[in-house]
Amino acid sequence: MALKIALSPAAPEKARAELIALSVAAGGSLAGTTATLDALLEGAPSAALKLAGFTGKLGETQIVAGGDGIAAKAVLLVGIGKPNELTLDGIRKIGAAIARRSRTSKSVAAAVLSGIPKSLDATDALSALAEGIVLGNYQFLKFKSDPKPTQLTTVAILGATGTR
Repeated sequence: MALKIALSPAAPEKARAELIALSVAAGGSLAGTTATLDALLEGAPSAALKLAGFTGKLGETQIVAGGDGIAAKAVLLVGIGKPNELTLDGIRKIGAAIARRSRTSKSVAAAVLSGIPKSLDATDALSALAEGIVLGNYQFLKFKSDPKPTQLTTVAILGATGTR
């Protein structure tokens, strides 16, 4: 089945997806949308990050359980490195990391664009994220004896209104 990527105006806590992907800067600092959802989940994501030794390195991922404060079943935390050093190639890597880590889920809502620097064009960043998701979702399974195709079919990019 083809991968569908769409923009969504939904608030991250109300996004209807199996996973909600959120950005975490280097050093594990939570800001913006990620900090808001961390508060809604009573600090569970930040506690899980500390326990796992998550550093926020570009492309690093960690899945933590969702909760009553959000619609998604789980939270996918994605490292974005140092936000002021983030490039379009880095955003592609973030998209690829989201797709690779989401292969067993049917849907993901990505709320990671709020962590990008203002020096990057929002449209270019959106394109780079979508490219990374498509590339990270690609699989060549023809010669695999036990192929396990990705289940990911729908990605909603949240907060991509062209303004920040």
